[in-house]
Amino acid sequence: LEIAVEFDAIVKKEVPVVADLSVQLADNQTLDGEPVLLPATATVVGPRVNVARIDTLYTPPIRVERLGGDTAFYAFLLRPDLFGVEVEPNKIRLSIAVEPIKKRIVDSLPIRLIDVPEGVPAELNTSVVSLVIAGPAKDVDLVKKEYINVFVRYSRFSQEPLEEVEPTVSILGNVQWSNLQPSMVRLKKR
Repeated sequence: LEIAVEFDAIVKKEVPVVADLSVQLADNQTLDGEPVLLPATATVVGPRVNVARIDTLYTPPIRVERLGGDTAFYAFLLRPDLFGVEVEPNKIRLSIAVEPIKKRIVDSLPIRLIDVPEGVPAELNTSVVSLVIAGPAKDVDLVKKEYINVFVRYSRFSQEPLEEVEPTVSILGNVQWSNLQPSMVRLKKR
């Protein structure tokens, strides 16, 4: 009579934790950064062959509705369905920060015409625009005019060719923009 028994070393491995999270915010609220998981990693312990198959741990689906303020709660981690595998710790703390949305009009922003070939007399029909920025109040308060770049590439008129184009807007900071006025510009007739 022969009996074959397979042995495998018991190993530990640290893996990232991901929250399967769906957040619906109350009106006029926005997330203040990404949700924070503490700890952001967990240790899996078990037979080497099974531990090697695990690269991420997840929470069960979590749904938060009508969130109007900061919150924190604990969530259990899904235990891998693999023989002999344990997870340490088996739960994490999730923190979600929420802040009111703030809107601000930024006017008299200079608009630039770029990539104009040398010697070509070209300018836009307007030299300034205005727009609305919105986001977390602390981020909106940090945005200065110098952080907003509004421009149009000359090639859009010469290569595509278009009569009017929408300017490109780029903003340093965690804010969104809307309501660009004027929304379209054209080359000035000479």
